[in-house]
Amino acid sequence: MDALRPVVVTHPLSTLTAEQLDARAHEAASQVLAIWQGAASA
Repeated sequence: MDALRPVVVTHPLSTLTAEQLDARAHEAASQVLAIWQGAASA
């Protein structure tokens, strides 16, 4: 799986507020889009 590009979510998650979780989701979504669009580094 040489082409596997993981999305990294900073932990912890269980102790975050809804607003903090939303920010983490946006960070992950940015990485996903970069991977899907073939960016050199996500």
